[in-house]
Amino acid sequence: MAIDRPRLHYTCIFLHVSFRAIRQSVDEGPGGDASPCWLDTGSIRMLLGEMHRCRVEAASQADLCRALDGAISHVGLLLLQCPGGLDRGHCRRHLDAIITPLGHATRLAMPRPAPRGHWQGSARRLFRRLGLG
Repeated sequence: MAIDRPRLHYTCIFLHVSFRAIRQSVDEGPGGDASPCWLDTGSIRMLLGEMHRCRVEAASQADLCRALDGAISHVGLLLLQCPGGLDRGHCRRHLDAIITPLGHATRLAMPRPAPRGHWQGSARRLFRRLGLG
């Protein structure tokens, strides 16, 4: 089954940016590192579901699957201790452990540039010769 690289890439971007926003909200919340971290587990579960869907779509790409598996694993660990079971410092470390593989997955899912083949060069020369390009 062929994968839809642009959609997969944008889904990875969405997941990466979403977890970075969650991380930023933890940083900006009231209290210090020792205060409890209260995350919206409903949103995190929704993002986890999207990660699983993305993982299924990327099944033919081993490196991308490994990156997504790492993020999925860390989300699972985070959800086991949420809400209120972690202090902000531990919560940040879990979120960083999710964000890093998602950034890698985003780079791996980037669509490949179209090859510039023999026919493109020939067509360009023909258009120039005809005064069209």
